[in-house]
Amino acid sequence: LMQLLARLVTPDGGQLMIDSRDTREMAEAITGQRIAYCGADSHIFNCSLRDNMLYGLKHQPVPEWDRHSVDPASRERQIKEARAADNSIDDPDVNWVDYRASGVESVDQFKELINRILVTLELDDEALLLGLRETADLEQHPHLPEQILQIRREIADELKKPETATLVEFFDREAYNTNLSVAENIVFGAPLTEAYQYNMLSNNPLVKELLREQGLDRIFLETGYRLAEIMLELFAEVDEDDELFEQFSFIRAEDFPEYERIHAEVGKYGLEHIDDEDREMLSAMTFKLTPARHRLGLIDDSLQPLILNVRRALQDSLGEHNEEISFFNIEEFNPAVSIQDNIVFGRIAYGKAMAQRTISEIIQEAVNRSGFRTEIIWSGLDFIAGTGGKHLSVVQRQKIIVARCLFKNPDILIINDALTALNPSSLEKILDNIIAFRQGKNLIWTLDNPDLEDRFDTVLE
Repeated sequence: LMQLLARLVTPDGGQLMIDSRDTREMAEAITGQRIAYCGADSHIFNCSLRDNMLYGLKHQPVPEWDRHSVDPASRERQIKEARAADNSIDDPDVNWVDYRASGVESVDQFKELINRILVTLELDDEALLLGLRETADLEQHPHLPEQILQIRREIADELKKPETATLVEFFDREAYNTNLSVAENIVFGAPLTEAYQYNMLSNNPLVKELLREQGLDRIFLETGYRLAEIMLELFAEVDEDDELFEQFSFIRAEDFPEYERIHAEVGKYGLEHIDDEDREMLSAMTFKLTPARHRLGLIDDSLQPLILNVRRALQDSLGEHNEEISFFNIEEFNPAVSIQDNIVFGRIAYGKAMAQRTISEIIQEAVNRSGFRTEIIWSGLDFIAGTGGKHLSVVQRQKIIVARCLFKNPDILIINDALTALNPSSLEKILDNIIAFRQGKNLIWTLDNPDLEDRFDTVLE
Protein backbone atom coordinates (compact mmCIF):
# COMPACT_ATOMS: atom_id res chain seq x y z
CA LEU A 1 0.00 0.00 0.00
CA MET A 2 2.74 2.46 0.90
CA GLN A 3 4.60 1.79 -2.33
CA LEU A 4 1.37 2.30 -4.25
CA LEU A 5 0.80 5.64 -2.57
CA ALA A 6 4.38 6.69 -3.41
CA ARG A 7 3.88 5.52 -7.02
CA LEU A 8 6.77 3.10 -6.69
CA VAL A 9 4.45 0.37 -8.01
CA THR A 10 1.53 0.73 -10.41
CA PRO A 11 -2.01 -0.42 -9.54
CA ASP A 12 -3.07 -3.64 -11.32
CA GLY A 13 -6.52 -2.15 -11.71
CA GLY A 14 -8.56 0.91 -10.86
CA GLN A 15 -7.11 4.34 -10.25
CA LEU A 16 -5.01 6.04 -7.59
CA MET A 17 -6.12 9.66 -7.35
CA ILE A 18 -4.51 12.67 -5.72
CA ASP A 19 -6.81 15.69 -5.62
CA SER A 20 -8.95 14.19 -8.42
CA ARG A 21 -5.92 13.53 -10.63
CA ASP A 22 -4.76 10.07 -11.69
CA THR A 23 -1.18 9.59 -10.45
CA ARG A 24 -0.30 7.69 -13.64
CA GLU A 25 -0.83 10.90 -15.59
CA MET A 26 1.52 12.92 -13.39
CA ALA A 27 5.09 13.55 -14.53
CA GLU A 28 7.72 11.74 -12.47
CA ALA A 29 9.58 15.04 -12.11
CA ILE A 30 6.56 16.31 -10.17
CA THR A 31 5.76 13.26 -8.04
CA GLY A 32 9.45 12.69 -7.38
CA GLN A 33 9.77 16.13 -5.84
CA ARG A 34 6.38 16.46 -4.16
CA ILE A 35 6.13 12.96 -2.66
CA ALA A 36 8.80 11.71 -0.25
CA TYR A 37 9.05 8.01 0.63
CA CYS A 38 11.44 6.40 3.07
CA GLY A 39 11.46 2.72 3.85
CA ALA A 40 13.65 0.10 5.44
CA ASP A 41 15.50 -0.43 2.14
CA SER A 42 16.21 3.25 1.39
CA HIS A 43 19.81 3.83 0.35
CA ILE A 44 22.70 5.66 2.00
CA PHE A 45 25.32 6.99 -0.41
CA ASN A 46 29.08 6.94 0.10
CA CYS A 47 29.36 10.67 0.70
CA SER A 48 29.02 13.10 3.60
CA LEU A 49 26.01 13.11 5.92
CA ARG A 50 25.18 16.57 4.58
CA ASP A 51 25.11 15.36 0.96
CA ASN A 52 23.03 12.33 1.97
CA MET A 53 20.44 14.52 3.67
CA LEU A 54 20.28 17.13 0.88
CA TYR A 55 20.19 14.60 -1.95
CA GLY A 56 16.46 15.18 -2.52
CA LEU A 57 17.06 18.88 -3.23
CA LYS A 58 19.51 18.26 -6.08
CA HIS A 59 17.62 18.39 -9.38
CA GLN A 60 19.64 20.86 -11.44
CA PRO A 61 22.25 23.60 -10.95
CA VAL A 62 20.96 26.58 -8.98
CA PRO A 63 22.90 29.63 -10.30
CA GLU A 64 21.33 32.23 -8.01
CA TRP A 65 22.49 30.32 -4.92
CA ASP A 66 25.94 29.50 -6.23
CA ARG A 67 29.14 31.12 -4.96
CA HIS A 68 31.37 28.99 -7.19
CA SER A 69 33.55 30.98 -9.59
CA VAL A 70 34.12 29.19 -12.90
CA ASP A 71 36.88 30.03 -15.35
CA PRO A 72 35.06 30.75 -18.66
CA ALA A 73 37.69 28.99 -20.79
CA SER A 74 37.64 25.93 -18.53
CA ARG A 75 33.84 25.88 -18.58
CA GLU A 76 33.76 26.13 -22.39
CA ARG A 77 36.18 23.21 -22.64
CA GLN A 78 34.05 21.21 -20.18
CA ILE A 79 30.90 21.81 -22.27
CA LYS A 80 32.69 20.82 -25.49
CA GLU A 81 33.92 17.56 -23.95
CA ALA A 82 30.50 16.77 -22.47
CA ARG A 83 28.78 17.24 -25.83
CA ALA A 84 31.40 15.12 -27.59
CA ALA A 85 30.73 12.32 -25.09
CA ASP A 86 26.96 12.84 -25.32
CA ASN A 87 26.81 13.69 -21.63
CA SER A 88 24.91 16.41 -19.79
CA ILE A 89 26.51 19.84 -20.09
CA ASP A 90 25.45 20.78 -16.55
CA ASP A 91 28.43 21.67 -14.37
CA PRO A 92 28.84 19.07 -11.58
CA ASP A 93 31.05 21.41 -9.55
CA VAL A 94 28.54 24.21 -8.99
CA ASN A 95 25.79 24.26 -6.37
CA TRP A 96 22.92 21.86 -7.03
CA VAL A 97 21.14 22.22 -3.71
CA ASP A 98 17.85 24.08 -4.22
CA TYR A 99 17.47 25.58 -0.76
CA ARG A 100 14.22 27.30 -1.73
CA ALA A 101 12.60 23.93 -2.47
CA SER A 102 12.94 23.14 1.24
CA GLY A 103 10.66 26.07 2.05
CA VAL A 104 13.21 28.75 2.98
CA GLU A 105 14.25 31.99 1.32
CA SER A 106 17.86 32.44 2.41
CA VAL A 107 21.00 30.53 3.31
CA ASP A 108 20.70 31.67 6.93
CA GLN A 109 17.15 30.30 7.10
CA PHE A 110 18.39 27.06 5.59
CA LYS A 111 21.04 26.73 8.32
CA GLU A 112 18.28 27.18 10.89
CA LEU A 113 16.26 24.49 9.11
CA ILE A 114 19.20 22.07 9.27
CA ASN A 115 19.50 22.59 13.02
CA ARG A 116 15.74 22.17 13.45
CA ILE A 117 15.64 18.88 11.52
CA LEU A 118 18.64 17.52 13.45
CA VAL A 119 16.87 18.30 16.74
CA THR A 120 13.58 16.84 15.44
CA LEU A 121 15.28 13.50 14.76
CA GLU A 122 17.58 13.71 17.79
CA LEU A 123 20.55 13.73 15.45
CA ASP A 124 22.16 16.83 16.91
CA ASP A 125 24.03 15.03 19.71
CA GLU A 126 25.13 12.30 17.31
CA ALA A 127 26.36 14.90 14.80
CA LEU A 128 28.22 16.60 17.66
CA LEU A 129 30.04 13.34 18.51
CA LEU A 130 30.91 12.81 14.85
CA GLY A 131 32.07 16.42 14.62
CA LEU A 132 34.43 15.92 17.53
CA ARG A 133 36.10 13.17 15.50
CA GLU A 134 36.60 15.49 12.51
CA THR A 135 39.33 18.08 11.96
CA ALA A 136 38.21 21.71 12.21
CA ASP A 137 37.33 23.66 9.07
CA LEU A 138 39.27 26.83 9.85
CA GLU A 139 38.11 28.62 6.71
CA GLN A 140 34.50 28.34 7.84
CA HIS A 141 35.26 28.75 11.56
CA PRO A 142 38.47 30.78 12.00
CA HIS A 143 37.88 31.34 15.73
CA LEU A 144 37.66 27.64 16.62
CA PRO A 145 41.34 27.20 17.63
CA GLU A 146 41.10 29.86 20.33
CA GLN A 147 37.80 28.43 21.62
CA ILE A 148 39.11 24.84 21.62
CA LEU A 149 42.23 25.83 23.55
CA GLN A 150 39.99 27.54 26.11
CA ILE A 151 37.97 24.32 26.53
CA ARG A 152 41.23 22.34 26.82
CA ARG A 153 42.25 24.53 29.74
CA GLU A 154 38.78 24.34 31.31
CA ILE A 155 38.54 20.54 31.39
CA ALA A 156 42.22 19.85 32.18
CA ASP A 157 41.64 20.14 35.93
CA GLU A 158 38.47 18.06 35.71
CA LEU A 159 40.30 15.28 33.87
CA LYS A 160 42.97 15.22 36.59
CA LYS A 161 40.49 14.54 39.40
CA PRO A 162 40.91 11.16 41.16
CA GLU A 163 37.78 9.68 39.53
CA THR A 164 38.94 10.56 36.00
CA ALA A 165 42.73 10.73 36.31
CA THR A 166 43.28 7.21 34.94
CA LEU A 167 40.92 7.63 31.98
CA VAL A 168 43.23 9.80 29.85
CA GLU A 169 46.97 9.64 29.24
CA PHE A 170 47.95 13.18 28.31
CA PHE A 171 50.40 14.09 25.55
CA ASP A 172 53.70 14.94 27.25
CA ARG A 173 56.77 15.57 25.14
CA GLU A 174 59.02 14.22 27.85
CA ALA A 175 57.04 11.04 28.58
CA TYR A 176 56.30 7.85 26.67
CA ASN A 177 52.56 7.48 26.06
CA THR A 178 51.60 3.83 26.60
CA ASN A 179 48.24 4.36 24.87
CA LEU A 180 49.97 5.32 21.62
CA SER A 181 51.69 2.91 19.26
CA VAL A 182 55.47 2.99 18.86
CA ALA A 183 55.04 4.82 15.56
CA GLU A 184 52.73 7.40 17.15
CA ASN A 185 55.19 7.91 20.01
CA ILE A 186 58.02 8.60 17.59
CA VAL A 187 56.04 10.98 15.38
CA PHE A 188 54.22 12.51 18.37
CA GLY A 189 51.96 14.56 16.18
CA ALA A 190 49.95 14.36 12.99
CA PRO A 191 51.75 13.24 9.81
CA LEU A 192 51.37 15.76 6.99
CA THR A 193 53.10 13.73 4.27
CA GLU A 194 53.05 10.08 3.22
CA ALA A 195 56.65 9.57 4.35
CA TYR A 196 55.64 10.06 7.98
CA GLN A 197 52.38 8.14 7.98
CA TYR A 198 52.47 5.59 10.80
CA ASN A 199 52.34 2.58 8.47
CA MET A 200 55.21 4.00 6.37
CA LEU A 201 57.52 4.96 9.23
CA SER A 202 59.59 1.78 9.13
CA ASN A 203 60.68 2.74 5.58
CA ASN A 204 61.51 6.37 6.41
CA PRO A 205 65.27 6.98 5.85
CA LEU A 206 65.59 9.61 8.61
CA VAL A 207 63.75 7.48 11.17
CA LYS A 208 65.85 4.43 10.26
CA GLU A 209 69.01 6.47 10.77
CA LEU A 210 67.83 7.77 14.15
CA LEU A 211 66.98 4.21 15.24
CA ARG A 212 70.50 3.11 14.32
CA GLU A 213 72.00 5.95 16.36
CA GLN A 214 70.11 4.72 19.43
CA GLY A 215 70.94 1.07 18.76
CA LEU A 216 67.25 0.36 18.21
CA ASP A 217 67.48 -1.08 14.71
CA ARG A 218 68.55 -4.49 16.03
CA ILE A 219 66.11 -4.31 18.96
CA PHE A 220 63.18 -3.47 16.65
CA LEU A 221 64.14 -6.41 14.42
CA GLU A 222 64.26 -8.83 17.35
CA THR A 223 61.04 -7.47 18.85
CA GLY A 224 59.28 -7.78 15.50
CA TYR A 225 60.45 -11.39 15.22
CA ARG A 226 59.15 -12.23 18.72
CA LEU A 227 55.84 -10.55 17.88
CA ALA A 228 55.58 -12.51 14.62
CA GLU A 229 56.23 -15.72 16.55
CA ILE A 230 53.39 -14.91 18.94
CA MET A 231 50.98 -14.10 16.10
CA LEU A 232 51.87 -17.25 14.15
CA GLU A 233 51.23 -19.35 17.24
CA LEU A 234 47.99 -17.64 18.24
CA PHE A 235 46.41 -17.63 14.78
CA ALA A 236 47.76 -20.90 13.39
CA GLU A 237 44.35 -22.58 13.60
CA VAL A 238 42.20 -19.50 12.84
CA ASP A 239 40.40 -19.44 9.50
CA GLU A 240 41.68 -16.63 7.25
CA ASP A 241 38.13 -15.28 6.83
CA ASP A 242 37.67 -14.94 10.58
CA GLU A 243 37.23 -11.35 11.78
CA LEU A 244 39.72 -12.11 14.58
CA PHE A 245 42.49 -11.43 12.05
CA GLU A 246 41.25 -7.90 11.43
CA GLN A 247 40.59 -7.17 15.11
CA PHE A 248 43.58 -8.66 16.90
CA SER A 249 46.30 -9.86 14.56
CA PHE A 250 49.34 -7.78 13.61
CA ILE A 251 49.56 -9.88 10.46
CA ARG A 252 46.92 -9.81 7.73
CA ALA A 253 45.50 -13.18 6.79
CA GLU A 254 46.89 -12.89 3.24
CA ASP A 255 50.40 -12.18 4.61
CA PHE A 256 50.38 -15.14 7.00
CA PRO A 257 52.23 -17.57 4.64
CA GLU A 258 54.95 -14.97 4.03
CA TYR A 259 55.63 -14.56 7.74
CA GLU A 260 55.63 -18.33 8.19
CA ARG A 261 58.35 -18.48 5.54
CA ILE A 262 60.40 -15.74 7.26
CA HIS A 263 59.99 -17.46 10.62
CA ALA A 264 61.27 -20.72 9.15
CA GLU A 265 64.28 -19.00 7.55
CA VAL A 266 65.20 -17.23 10.79
CA GLY A 267 64.97 -20.53 12.64
CA LYS A 268 67.30 -22.10 10.09
CA TYR A 269 69.80 -19.30 9.34
CA GLY A 270 69.34 -16.67 12.09
CA LEU A 271 68.22 -13.05 11.92
CA GLU A 272 71.59 -11.93 10.53
CA HIS A 273 71.18 -13.92 7.31
CA ILE A 274 67.70 -12.94 6.07
CA ASP A 275 67.44 -10.37 3.27
CA ASP A 276 66.64 -6.67 3.71
CA GLU A 277 63.01 -7.02 2.63
CA ASP A 278 62.32 -9.69 5.27
CA ARG A 279 64.11 -7.63 7.92
CA GLU A 280 61.91 -4.68 6.98
CA MET A 281 58.75 -6.77 7.39
CA LEU A 282 59.79 -7.87 10.87
CA SER A 283 60.89 -4.42 12.04
CA ALA A 284 57.63 -2.89 10.80
CA MET A 285 55.74 -5.10 13.28
CA THR A 286 57.33 -3.31 16.24
CA PHE A 287 55.97 0.08 15.13
CA LYS A 288 52.41 -1.23 15.65
CA LEU A 289 52.78 -2.15 19.32
CA THR A 290 50.73 -0.21 21.88
CA PRO A 291 51.73 -1.28 25.42
CA ALA A 292 48.45 -0.39 27.15
CA ARG A 293 46.45 -2.27 24.54
CA HIS A 294 48.56 -5.29 23.66
CA ARG A 295 50.15 -6.05 27.05
CA LEU A 296 52.80 -8.35 25.60
CA GLY A 297 55.67 -6.84 27.58
CA LEU A 298 57.68 -6.16 24.44
CA ILE A 299 57.94 -2.37 24.85
CA ASP A 300 59.25 -2.26 28.42
CA ASP A 301 60.62 0.50 30.66
CA SER A 302 64.15 0.02 29.36
CA LEU A 303 63.09 0.49 25.74
CA GLN A 304 60.78 3.49 26.15
CA PRO A 305 63.53 6.09 26.97
CA LEU A 306 65.39 5.11 23.80
CA ILE A 307 62.25 5.64 21.72
CA LEU A 308 61.84 9.03 23.40
CA ASN A 309 65.36 9.89 22.26
CA VAL A 310 64.33 9.12 18.69
CA ARG A 311 61.27 11.38 19.13
CA ARG A 312 63.45 14.29 20.34
CA ALA A 313 66.01 13.77 17.57
CA LEU A 314 63.25 13.72 14.95
CA GLN A 315 61.79 16.98 16.28
CA ASP A 316 65.22 18.58 16.29
CA SER A 317 65.88 17.42 12.71
CA LEU A 318 62.58 18.65 11.28
CA GLY A 319 62.10 21.75 13.42
CA GLU A 320 59.12 22.78 15.52
CA HIS A 321 57.06 23.99 12.55
CA ASN A 322 57.67 22.04 9.37
CA GLU A 323 55.82 20.55 6.39
CA GLU A 324 56.22 16.90 7.43
CA ILE A 325 54.67 16.61 10.93
CA SER A 326 52.39 18.83 12.96
CA PHE A 327 53.85 18.13 16.41
CA PHE A 328 51.77 18.08 19.60
CA ASN A 329 52.20 21.25 21.65
CA ILE A 330 50.26 21.90 24.85
CA GLU A 331 50.12 25.63 24.05
CA GLU A 332 48.95 25.29 20.45
CA PHE A 333 45.95 24.10 18.45
CA ASN A 334 46.84 21.29 16.05
CA PRO A 335 44.80 21.66 12.82
CA ALA A 336 45.80 18.18 11.59
CA VAL A 337 44.16 16.20 14.41
CA SER A 338 40.53 15.86 15.45
CA ILE A 339 38.67 18.42 17.54
CA GLN A 340 38.36 15.88 20.36
CA ASP A 341 42.10 15.17 20.42
CA ASN A 342 42.73 18.91 20.51
CA ILE A 343 40.36 19.33 23.45
CA VAL A 344 41.55 16.35 25.50
CA PHE A 345 45.20 16.65 24.40
CA GLY A 346 45.72 13.02 25.22
CA ARG A 347 44.59 9.51 24.40
CA ILE A 348 41.66 7.86 26.17
CA ALA A 349 43.02 4.85 28.05
CA TYR A 350 42.47 1.32 26.75
CA GLY A 351 40.62 -1.12 28.96
CA LYS A 352 39.10 1.42 31.35
CA ALA A 353 35.41 0.79 31.97
CA MET A 354 33.16 3.62 30.71
CA ALA A 355 36.22 5.74 29.84
CA GLN A 356 34.97 6.75 26.39
CA ARG A 357 31.47 7.61 27.62
CA THR A 358 32.71 9.55 30.66
CA ILE A 359 35.19 11.63 28.66
CA SER A 360 32.59 12.23 25.91
CA GLU A 361 30.12 13.55 28.49
CA ILE A 362 32.73 15.89 29.97
CA ILE A 363 33.62 17.18 26.51
CA GLN A 364 29.97 17.66 25.48
CA GLU A 365 29.17 19.60 28.63
CA ALA A 366 32.18 21.84 28.05
CA VAL A 367 31.26 22.36 24.39
CA ASN A 368 27.67 23.23 25.28
CA ARG A 369 28.93 25.84 27.76
CA SER A 370 31.35 27.27 25.20
CA GLY A 371 28.72 28.48 22.74
CA PHE A 372 30.20 26.92 19.61
CA ARG A 373 28.27 23.65 19.68
CA THR A 374 26.71 24.47 16.29
CA GLU A 375 30.11 24.79 14.58
CA ILE A 376 31.15 21.32 15.72
CA ILE A 377 27.79 19.86 14.67
CA TRP A 378 28.38 21.29 11.21
CA SER A 379 31.79 19.60 11.14
CA GLY A 380 30.00 16.35 11.99
CA LEU A 381 27.89 16.70 8.85
CA ASP A 382 31.10 16.34 6.81
CA PHE A 383 31.49 12.79 8.14
CA ILE A 384 31.62 10.25 5.27
CA ALA A 385 28.90 7.62 5.62
CA GLY A 386 30.74 4.87 3.72
CA THR A 387 29.34 2.45 1.16
CA GLY A 388 25.74 1.76 2.11
CA GLY A 389 26.33 3.77 5.30
CA LYS A 390 28.74 1.19 6.76
CA HIS A 391 30.42 3.85 8.91
CA LEU A 392 27.11 4.60 10.63
CA SER A 393 24.96 2.69 13.09
CA VAL A 394 21.60 1.32 11.92
CA VAL A 395 19.80 4.02 13.92
CA GLN A 396 21.92 6.75 12.36
CA ARG A 397 21.29 5.42 8.86
CA GLN A 398 17.54 5.37 9.41
CA LYS A 399 17.48 8.88 10.84
CA ILE A 400 19.54 10.24 7.92
CA ILE A 401 17.04 8.76 5.44
CA VAL A 402 14.08 10.38 7.24
CA ALA A 403 15.99 13.67 7.40
CA ARG A 404 16.45 13.50 3.61
CA CYS A 405 12.68 13.31 3.22
CA LEU A 406 12.03 16.18 5.63
CA PHE A 407 14.42 18.44 3.71
CA LYS A 408 12.42 17.84 0.52
CA ASN A 409 9.48 19.63 2.15
CA PRO A 410 7.06 17.33 0.24
CA ASP A 411 3.29 17.65 -0.02
CA ILE A 412 3.07 13.96 0.95
CA LEU A 413 5.52 12.30 3.32
CA ILE A 414 5.37 8.50 3.59
CA ILE A 415 7.34 6.72 6.33
CA ASN A 416 7.19 2.96 5.88
CA ASP A 417 8.98 0.95 8.61
CA ALA A 418 11.85 3.41 8.31
CA LEU A 419 12.66 3.75 12.03
CA THR A 420 12.46 0.13 13.15
CA ALA A 421 15.83 0.26 14.94
CA LEU A 422 14.58 2.79 17.51
CA ASN A 423 13.43 1.66 20.93
CA PRO A 424 9.72 2.33 21.64
CA SER A 425 10.26 5.46 23.75
CA SER A 426 12.62 7.06 21.20
CA LEU A 427 10.25 6.18 18.36
CA GLU A 428 7.32 7.77 20.18
CA LYS A 429 9.25 10.95 20.86
CA ILE A 430 10.55 11.29 17.30
CA LEU A 431 7.08 10.52 15.90
CA ASP A 432 5.67 13.41 17.94
CA ASN A 433 8.56 15.64 16.81
CA ILE A 434 7.92 14.86 13.13
CA ILE A 435 4.17 15.45 13.49
CA ALA A 436 4.95 18.85 15.03
CA PHE A 437 7.48 19.58 12.29
CA ARG A 438 4.95 18.63 9.61
CA GLN A 439 2.15 20.65 11.20
CA GLY A 440 -0.57 21.20 8.62
CA LYS A 441 1.08 18.92 6.03
CA ASN A 442 0.31 15.36 4.97
CA LEU A 443 2.02 12.54 6.85
CA ILE A 444 1.43 8.82 6.25
CA TRP A 445 3.08 6.35 8.62
CA THR A 446 3.00 2.58 9.11
CA LEU A 447 2.64 1.73 12.80
CA ASP A 448 3.36 -1.49 14.68
CA ASN A 449 2.13 -0.05 17.97
CA PRO A 450 -1.64 0.64 18.04
CA ASP A 451 -1.14 2.87 21.11
CA LEU A 452 0.22 5.55 18.76
CA GLU A 453 -2.88 5.64 16.54
CA ASP A 454 -4.39 8.61 18.36
CA ARG A 455 -1.69 10.85 16.83
CA PHE A 456 -3.36 10.55 13.40
CA ASP A 457 -6.61 11.82 11.90
CA THR A 458 -7.22 8.68 9.83
CA VAL A 459 -6.28 5.10 10.71
CA LEU A 460 -6.41 2.09 8.36
CA GLU A 461 -6.04 -1.49 9.56
